[in-house]
Amino acid sequence: MAHNLTFYGWQRSGVYDLAPGTLEEGRLQASVEITLQNRENPAEQVTRSLDFLIAGPPDISGILPGAITVHYPPANSTNAETTKFPYLEFKPTDLPWRYSPELASGDSLRPWIVLVVGTPQDVQLEANQMVTLTTAAQDDHDLTESARWAHVQDDGGRVCSRVLSPKELTADQEWVAALVPAFNDAGDDSWDGSGSVVLPCYHFCH
Repeated sequence: MAHNLTFYGWQRSGVYDLAPGTLEEGRLQASVEITLQNRENPAEQVTRSLDFLIAGPPDISGILPGAITVHYPPANSTNAETTKFPYLEFKPTDLPWRYSPELASGDSLRPWIVLVVGTPQDVQLEANQMVTLTTAAQDDHDLTESARWAHVQDDGGRVCSRVLSPKELTADQEWVAALVPAFNDAGDDSWDGSGSVVLPCYHFCH
């Protein structure tokens, strides 16, 4: 039976509605009003504004294995279709945007994680779950365009979020895919193309 596909540019908690967009140490500041009331004497009450920080890139050490449900092409694949972009699917539909240290602009919100695909020379897996990205890999993944690389898909029976790489594959070439943070601990872009960078690698496949 055919399903209608609905796509959304992003999804995340309504707690971000409480944030004006100001950063503190890589985390979005937010504020909420709280009222305390005496139940025996309702006239006795006090209201105060409570400031807090929303979890952001500095708070993330990894992604639980069960969060990723699909990766395409499959690991160690030797016959992947070069007409399809590599991608990962996630069970938590808000995960790609959950820790983005910025607010949405209409339908556009940059994800806090991105999938970088390149040759083993440009995406170099390191010890301790780290990866080095050369300027060539960075040029293929311009972070100013990253809002286009993630979406939520709802087919009426299953909802998932997806992050893809804009890198076009070529035949007869070995490729490495690495899921990395798009923002550093200060809330700035993880790379700007000025030189190689070493980043945490949350997931990878060949």
